Amino acid sequence: TPYERDNFRKLRDELGLVDAYRHFYPNEREQHYTFFTARQNLKKQNRGWRLDYFMVSKTLINIVDDVQIRRDKECSDHVPLILMMKDPNEALC
Repeated sequence: TPYERDNFRKLRDELGLVDAYRHFYPNEREQHYTFFTARQNLKKQNRGWRLDYFMVSKTLINIVDDVQIRRDKECSDHVPLILMMKDPNEALC
């Protein structure tokens, strides 16, 4: 809902967090869904919601290498969201 999205943005800003997926894919609007209701087989229609996030600090974003949404996996009504990180010993040097 607009209320939930607004409060999520406010909380993100208050805590100084970064949406790791949006950091790497700021313009992606086709393959970013992480939840699909099974009732209407919406995954095949690419009609879902982006409900799962990795919110990280502005310092930690420097060691994040990528965020992958694994739509090819059938686990539940949510698809896996994978945070790939650099070796912190190399990234923070």
